[in-house]
Amino acid sequence: MVSTPIDSRAGWVVLAATSIACGSPSPDQSGSTSTSSGGSTSSVSSSSVTTTAGGGGTNQFVAQCSDGWCLVPAGTFVMGSPEDEPGHLPMEDQVELSLTRDFRMMQHEVTLGEWASAGFSDPTARITEQYGAVLCGEPDCPVAGVLWWEALAYANVRSVQDGLPECYDISACNGQPGGEMIQCSAPDVVATTSNVYECQGYRLPTEAEWEYAARAGTGSAFPTGEVPPSAELSACGLQLLDVSAWYCATSGDTTHVVGAKMPNALGLFDMLGNAEEWVSGVYTASGGGTWSAVDPDADFSTGHPTPALRVFRGGGFSSKWRRARLAARAYGHTDVAIRPGLRLVRTSQ
Repeated sequence: MVSTPIDSRAGWVVLAATSIACGSPSPDQSGSTSTSSGGSTSSVSSSSVTTTAGGGGTNQFVAQCSDGWCLVPAGTFVMGSPEDEPGHLPMEDQVELSLTRDFRMMQHEVTLGEWASAGFSDPTARITEQYGAVLCGEPDCPVAGVLWWEALAYANVRSVQDGLPECYDISACNGQPGGEMIQCSAPDVVATTSNVYECQGYRLPTEAEWEYAARAGTGSAFPTGEVPPSAELSACGLQLLDVSAWYCATSGDTTHVVGAKMPNALGLFDMLGNAEEWVSGVYTASGGGTWSAVDPDADFSTGHPTPALRVFRGGGFSSKWRRARLAARAYGHTDVAIRPGLRLVRTSQ
């Protein structure tokens, strides 16, 4: 079964939500979780939001986060954006996709402290060298400047640390993540299972998993609503995005401590802005239009004609609002794209 484009967005309706203050998270916000970041501890809170799917969907979401991970229940959603959404690009074709497995996603982006705990060097200087931006160097700020290969290496190390199987065979790679550029041969890097959803260790999310989790039930352009008709496509910011994202209008051209903006309905922080986030999938010009409609991109796409072009999502600290939409996609070469960071997922057992 292959996914097919659709013409209309499946809407989602928020039934109930707690009020969450902006700025530094408070332990009083529906509970909190503490996460270790290479010797330092950051406290991030989770929201309690219930949503129900429109457009024929049946899922109800309640944020369930503990120990720095949030549950994302299996379900069906519409990926991409409608053609009339301001900022829409052809590579955001709308398709209906189904994910049949629950999974857990890191509540925040991988921090510098967590990256260092894997024994990896800080790669953020790469962004300063190439773009001139000086990023936050605190342990609880997100790591950025990560090559796609390095993201896979980090996932494997975290798996080994927790006694889980590695999800990627990167034995063909050489170099030190975060230090000298790690070099790999794209066809020689493979998943350790025939279906990435079946791996029991930590991994990058598929692109479908990322957008499903980022939307957390909403069919709009942002977690906080639609793009207003008065929005200028060339503008930096939109007020409705300011509460949930560190992007060009709010960031001061740098990254910030994770968990300081409003989370989405699943309790996930910084899904938009701060550090862009690698996903596992290969770039396709039409988005998910050529994927299987059920558990798409399961084969890791190493046999794709352009396996070295991989996708990152969510926009970053310097992104304009157009690139920080939930449907916005970006991609780069695995050997040279150094802007993104990452967050991990694990299929629920």
